[in-house]
Amino acid sequence: MMDSLKNEYGTGKNKGKKKLRKIFEKIKKEGKSKKYDCVVGVSGGTDSSYLVYLAKKNYETEASGGVNIKNVRKIASTGVNRISVGQITHSAPAINFKLEI
Repeated sequence: MMDSLKNEYGTGKNKGKKKLRKIFEKIKKEGKSKKYDCVVGVSGGTDSSYLVYLAKKNYETEASGGVNIKNVRKIASTGVNRISVGQITHSAPAINFKLEI
C-alpha cells in the first residue's frame, strides 16, 4: 500500500514537491480573505513535524490548543513560528475591579 501511495503522490520526488506546491497555492488563494489560510492537525510525531517543516517554507505557522508547560518544548521543537498558550490566562485567578473616570 505504501508503495502505491508513494507512486501516486510522488513522495520524495519532484513530482511530489510540485503537487504539494499546488496544494499550498490553492490553500493560499482560498484563504486570502480569512483569518487563517489553513488549519493542520499536528501530533508532534515525525510525519506531522515534517509537514510543519514543509509548511514553514510557504507560511507563518502557529501552534494552538492543548499547549501547556509540559508539552511546550516538544511543540516548539516542530519549528512553528508562534505558540499560543491559553493555559496562562485560563489558570490565572480572576479579580473583580472597576475603574471610574
